[in-house]
Amino acid sequence: MIKTAWGGKSLQTDFRPPSAGWNIDVPGKAGDQGFYFTEMLKEVIDATANLQTHFPDHNSADGFEFAGFAWHQGWNDYVSSAASAEYEANMEKFIKDLRLAVGVPNLPFVIATTGQSDPISYSQLELAQLEMENFTKYPVFNGNVSVVDAKPFWIPVASSPADEGYHWNRNAKSYYRIGDALASEMIGLQPDITPPNPDPMTFATPPTALGQTSITMTATTASDPSDVEYFFECTAGGGNSSPWQDSPIYTDTGLTAATQYSYRVRARDKSAAQTATVWSATGSATTANTPYGTWSGGAAFNADTNNDGVDNGIAWLLGAAGVSDNALGKLPKATHNGTNLRLTFRCLKSTMRATTQLKVQFSTDLGIADPWTNHEAAVPDGDATVNGVIFDTTDDGDYIQVIADIPANGAKLFVRLSAVNLP
Repeated sequence: MIKTAWGGKSLQTDFRPPSAGWNIDVPGKAGDQGFYFTEMLKEVIDATANLQTHFPDHNSADGFEFAGFAWHQGWNDYVSSAASAEYEANMEKFIKDLRLAVGVPNLPFVIATTGQSDPISYSQLELAQLEMENFTKYPVFNGNVSVVDAKPFWIPVASSPADEGYHWNRNAKSYYRIGDALASEMIGLQPDITPPNPDPMTFATPPTALGQTSITMTATTASDPSDVEYFFECTAGGGNSSPWQDSPIYTDTGLTAATQYSYRVRARDKSAAQTATVWSATGSATTANTPYGTWSGGAAFNADTNNDGVDNGIAWLLGAAGVSDNALGKLPKATHNGTNLRLTFRCLKSTMRATTQLKVQFSTDLGIADPWTNHEAAVPDGDATVNGVIFDTTDDGDYIQVIADIPANGAKLFVRLSAVNLP
């Protein structure tokens, strides 16, 4: 602790900050504006430059930091109406100039008011001191300036050693309480450098797949006096990390089926320092496979693994046992039904296809000038007419037997089944 104290000094003259303006270029003697502002800094510089002398056990390699500044002054401004009138402006500048001088922009600053003599009403000077905690007016002081109302620490002359209001009647209890309050407020302004608990962070519920496209996880609920928020990071698999969030639960969505994803989590407090825990251990989960993926063992949907002329995806939809099963015998049969072209086949129900789409498409010229996609109808699970195609279906467990009648208004018509495996 570096203490500087000179009796009978005002903020208006003696401790006047440079940005308030001096009537002399360089204050050189007592009575000059700003002289004790510069003397105070000289004391600080001398103490910090000679730490090894003052504290032989101090390791100079460890350096030092300015943790805060406590200020209790004001009587000589209190007794002057002119000094009281400009005290607020001078105090604001004093805080900013001092921080600039020691190179700590947000140096914690605690003021104990000049609360002696009158235990009830507040003087203009006290109100000016208290105004430093008006963060609407002084937002830059929010979180780094605090004011102790010292009026409750006044003890009357009858219970004190002397009748000296400007010296708190020389009552040690008053000085002790002021010092204790300054210290308590200073502690409250110190950066919270203790991370939340637990540290390292842990998972209460490790990453767990919720199906083909999402994974959920829950962090252990952390605690910290400054409150807590969580960050979940996807470290492998190409998933999504969370933003910083209040909830300890995170669900990653839009994932790829049958893919392993890895995550870790940390927590940080909501103090100005945002002190974070060490990362948790990594947890992994694999999204569920798609029905096609399970059937194919990973073979490409549009590939023809067994070279039977039927793509794997169509073979699966039509009931082939696997990618090596010849599916030619399962292809639709085309016949006439009056003027309609009739297609008969057996396929998986839509509920068994997951995101795979199965459509009947037709064209008058194999899609050259008459695109297939201009004439298509998604295969339903029940009887229906879709885009002019009349479907007659029969339930067959996981499958349906389908008769599809396509109106044929011209001399020729081509029809096919189209399958698209959506992610």
